[in-house]
Amino acid sequence: KTTAGSVTLTATDQTGSLIFATATQVFTVDPVSVTLTAVFQSVVSNGSAVNLIASLRDASGNVIQTSGQGITITSSNTTLGGINSSTASSLTATTNSSGYAPANFTANSAGTTGTASANASYTNASGIILQFNLSISVTTGTPSNTTSTLNLTTTGSVAAGANANFNATIKDSTGNLIPSQDVTFSTT
Repeated sequence: KTTAGSVTLTATDQTGSLIFATATQVFTVDPVSVTLTAVFQSVVSNGSAVNLIASLRDASGNVIQTSGQGITITSSNTTLGGINSSTASSLTATTNSSGYAPANFTANSAGTTGTASANASYTNASGIILQFNLSISVTTGTPSNTTSTLNLTTTGSVAAGANANFNATIKDSTGNLIPSQDVTFSTT
């Protein structure tokens, strides 16, 4: 057998009617590659996330369906985003019974744009380090109400009829300033 899976061996007599023994042997395969995929390879820089899926592959490119394998997933640029949080540079994701290890690339701060790499690595039983890099584009976008806050401050108390200066800042969910956003003021 040259692929992962199980084989059941059965010993019978010459007539084929008497079974003497049955044994099952499970064969495993040493991965020859690791892959990392994402449904979207672009994310808005407002704390949004993109789902990543890592998997180990055999020589035919098939996913090795085994659970409990740790695949290290890293971010090449935590200024743009991190793995499973906006600041984490790495995470060990564990494969499930289907052979997939889920993670997220979470964009760090609005206004910070560029391209980052999410990298998957795994050292197989032969000691070979398998690696895969996936480029993720971090783009600007409208701040999300669920992840952004608006802080409005004034320079102090103002006498009736006098002018007042206000300063508005918008920050993302991690406290980073979101530059170049339009803010409309109104009075009630």
